[in-house]
Amino acid sequence: MEIFRLEGFNGRLLAAEPDERSRYNFTIWFPYTRELVNDIQDGDLLAVPNFQSDRERPVYSILKVTNVLPKHFALRGKEDTKSYPGYVLEAAKNIAASWVIQESEPLEDTTIIEVEAIPTNLQFRLNEQNNPIIEEEKSMPMVGEEVKLLSPEFVMKILNSGIKFGYEEIIEIGHLIRDKEIKIYVRVEDLVRTHFGIFGYTGVGKSNLLSTIIRKLLTETIKIDEKQLPKKEIRERENIKILLFDLMDEYISLLIDLLVNNNLDSKIVYIDRRSLPKAVIDYLKGNETLIKAIHAFLRQMYIPKGLLDCKDKYYERIREILEKDRIKIWEEEFEIKTIDELIEKIWPEVIGDLRSTTKISTLERVKEDILSDVTGNELTPENLDKILSKLGESSVFGYPQPQSVINLRKQKDGNASVMFIFN
Repeated sequence: MEIFRLEGFNGRLLAAEPDERSRYNFTIWFPYTRELVNDIQDGDLLAVPNFQSDRERPVYSILKVTNVLPKHFALRGKEDTKSYPGYVLEAAKNIAASWVIQESEPLEDTTIIEVEAIPTNLQFRLNEQNNPIIEEEKSMPMVGEEVKLLSPEFVMKILNSGIKFGYEEIIEIGHLIRDKEIKIYVRVEDLVRTHFGIFGYTGVGKSNLLSTIIRKLLTETIKIDEKQLPKKEIRERENIKILLFDLMDEYISLLIDLLVNNNLDSKIVYIDRRSLPKAVIDYLKGNETLIKAIHAFLRQMYIPKGLLDCKDKYYERIREILEKDRIKIWEEEFEIKTIDELIEKIWPEVIGDLRSTTKISTLERVKEDILSDVTGNELTPENLDKILSKLGESSVFGYPQPQSVINLRKQKDGNASVMFIFN
């Protein structure tokens, strides 16, 4: 395995300054070429010998690049613009030429690439077979030493240090932005057992990342091929259960392929029936056609801008969701089954601590007026609507409504939410 890359363009560690957040902030100079300034990017890993090194075997601290800036010493900054204008403009013209002519070989001493880097708290040493041994950093880099760029293959080994391919459940979580060949892997057990958060501004891709993680957890695994290299394999994982609360209706369009996967036991559970279009509710009751239900569901479903061109493809997926009975409506199950049982349950709370027989008699008459036409009936949402509409928003005698009535209203007017269950 190659450890370093571009060894003809090594840099030099010029300064190490204490930093509250990262312990140290390092300044490194590399020779300038146009190719190199595009090759070194934020997030790259560098190696520089530290104070644990000896003459025979160096020990390298691993640094991470945080900033890359090409510099020309003929015009170093804003202060130089305060000089004589003719000199400044002439210097600027020469600078522009210097950037262009140094394509792949450094030709001038007046141009450099200034790189800032921070510690990763890792180091490595080479064993007798010249294989790198990665370990926790035990010293700091030596100022003045040569700085080398690490190869993509070794960077991937560092970023996935500690993962045992072939012995653990592993998924590929993504790759470095600058190099798609550098894959990042995660242990499934760590991902499931460890608390983690995804933070970012609106639109940066939090929901997309979470849906990608869910998809990989449920359908992908990493195996070792005949060359002992990681290889992705599509296979449903049976020992993972996921409960996803979708408060903003973002995930149906992102996970719709999983919701219709016959190898996954998945459900979309709506907390309130009013979260669904009437045509869908009627279809679930057997009172509406499938076509109308599909169109109603599709009109309501949120689709990210990047997937709007695929809107027509969602039609068949929604059909499968409805036909496979993947939609459920959750409504809190009461032990109370009839109106009479409801009255018996809440009436003592309605009476409360009243001692006035007149007020109690009035309440009894109110009860008779409100509930006479539904007494003996089953406690259904429709009958509950009738009771609540008759109760109105005001209370009797200026007393607040009993908690039992408030709870009934909450059940009727609860906030809409969706749960996904992958089992």
